[in-house]
Amino acid sequence: MNKKSLWKLILILAIPCIIGFMPAPAGLSELAWVLFGIYLAAIVGLVIKPFPEPVVLLIAVAASMVVVGNLSDGAFKTTAVLSGYSSGTTWLVFSAFTLSAAFVTTGLGKRIAYLLIGKIGNTTLGLGYVTVFLDLVLAPATPSNTARAGGIVLPIINSVAVALGSEPEKSPRRVGHYLMMSFTWSPKPPAICSLPQWRGTFWR
Repeated sequence: MNKKSLWKLILILAIPCIIGFMPAPAGLSELAWVLFGIYLAAIVGLVIKPFPEPVVLLIAVAASMVVVGNLSDGAFKTTAVLSGYSSGTTWLVFSAFTLSAAFVTTGLGKRIAYLLIGKIGNTTLGLGYVTVFLDLVLAPATPSNTARAGGIVLPIINSVAVALGSEPEKSPRRVGHYLMMSFTWSPKPPAICSLPQWRGTFWR
């Protein structure tokens, strides 16, 4: 560990220690005040990054469990610290980002992009249809409109745009602009057809 990282670590450790020795404000229990210090330190850690983000968050969760185990009066159990990890929404978002990273890292997105260009993408209009059909095919198997669009479809469409020479920094107004507009609207029809994928269907 270099000197710069050491100073960052000292700063992060100092935050919960200082807050822990300060009296809790009126209306807050001692446990809530100490947990505030831990998560404030976690937020600072995510900003200054003495370690990778997962390490910072795991340390914060572990410290929270230790604090809850020692300061809780029984009304707040240690297992409550990890209760968020049992939520299906949490794992759905995690799976979406994992799939997105897999498309980029393995190059699968580029392979699918070239296949789509060769089969259907003779014109930009054809690529727009590809965007809609891809959403329509994936919709029944993906329980979330956001997860499907952001985690699966977007990496493929982005790869198609880059393969056609339209990059966000250099040439965004080429075919990439059209594809992103198509991508923005293509998830809506499949989501409306499938009740749990879009909140708007509950108001109809």
